[in-house]
Amino acid sequence: MRLWRQLLTGFVFASVVTLLLSLLLFFEVSVNSHRKEMTVFHPEPVTRIGQSNLVDVFIALPLKHRIKAVDWNGEVLSVDLAVGNGSRAADVQSDLLELLRLAFIQTDNTGRLLVRFVEWHPYVRDGGAVKSNLLMSADVRKSDDGLRRFLPIIQSGDLYEKQWRDRLRINYTASWFERYGAVLD
Repeated sequence: MRLWRQLLTGFVFASVVTLLLSLLLFFEVSVNSHRKEMTVFHPEPVTRIGQSNLVDVFIALPLKHRIKAVDWNGEVLSVDLAVGNGSRAADVQSDLLELLRLAFIQTDNTGRLLVRFVEWHPYVRDGGAVKSNLLMSADVRKSDDGLRRFLPIIQSGDLYEKQWRDRLRINYTASWFERYGAVLD
């Protein structure tokens, strides 16, 4: 009789523990469904560029062209972008404006921005190297007249105007004219 009583006690105890664990799991699921999700990474606006955050800055930048190279040297930011076959001139100008706003509005420690847009053909090789042609370049300095005042309101199409091409030292190459045609004045 003693054996049956021990078995019955063990059975009751196991059943109660199983029931309690099931109830505990049920309550945990219902509590979690009402709990708000917690953000692990809090994106913070970047106000200074440096070697330690250069990758993070450019990952967050909504550029239409692929980044070929980025260099930060003192206060000079150099960026090379690869222009693919389906790219339009407006896309190039949009990316240039995005880089200008990053360098001179969003951040406060960039003194000069050097940008090159390179026509890139990954499958055309010339002597073992990937063939690329320079389409456009810009050499913009923080000290350029009225830059910080006009950048928030300028549109990408405005960069074609002669005053902006001169002020921002934007140079178009023969490859640009072959691909996109003349730049309007």
